[in-house]
Amino acid sequence: HLSILTAKGAARRINSGKYQGQTVLVLVKNPGVLKQMVDNGVKLPEINVGNMSTKTNSRQVAKSVAVTEKDVENFKYLNEKGCHLYHQMVPAEDKEDFMKLLEK
Repeated sequence: HLSILTAKGAARRINSGKYQGQTVLVLVKNPGVLKQMVDNGVKLPEINVGNMSTKTNSRQVAKSVAVTEKDVENFKYLNEKGCHLYHQMVPAEDKEDFMKLLEK
């Protein structure tokens, strides 16, 4: 099934147990949406960061990931909240610690 939701709406559904026992893939436009979800009580144990296009005032940290300073702030916040952030474009690749990529 596909649901297109706001961060708050997604948090409400996840926290209510609507997806209990299911594997859920959450796709978001930017890490600020994930921050909102965490602030609304959603536990995000793992986050695979990928395909963030180059934009004004962004810097490349991986082949397909460019971040702004605001993105970096949000990723640091998520990391502090216990989310494991990694970068892996395809399953055949090894997972890379995303916080180490941000340090480059």
